[in-house]
Amino acid sequence: MDRRSFIVAASAAPIAAIPALAAQVGDQHRTWLEEWREARAAWRNEIEDTPEERDYWDKSIRLEDLLYQTPARTTDGALAQLEWVLEDSKDFSELEHYQALRLAVETIRGGLV
Repeated sequence: MDRRSFIVAASAAPIAAIPALAAQVGDQHRTWLEEWREARAAWRNEIEDTPEERDYWDKSIRLEDLLYQTPARTTDGALAQLEWVLEDSKDFSELEHYQALRLAVETIRGGLV
């Protein structure tokens, strides 16, 4: 949805619907994260050294590039980036870093006070 469509829709929408409309204008990070999860799961289930395995791996790398190179414009977009970092690095990062990221994600997901 482009900005003009958003403004028209927002002016006609009830106040409660505006955040959902704003998300349509905002980030694609959540979509990229879900696609990355699917590609990684498919990659894990493929036989090694097959074209299909390489295709799933390449797709996951392209999605990672989008996740880390594209600035988030919404809280949900930033949350999707944090979730990706958390999921992709849990085997490689310091335990304390993992726990801190997990808590940050839970706090943002639950809403700040």
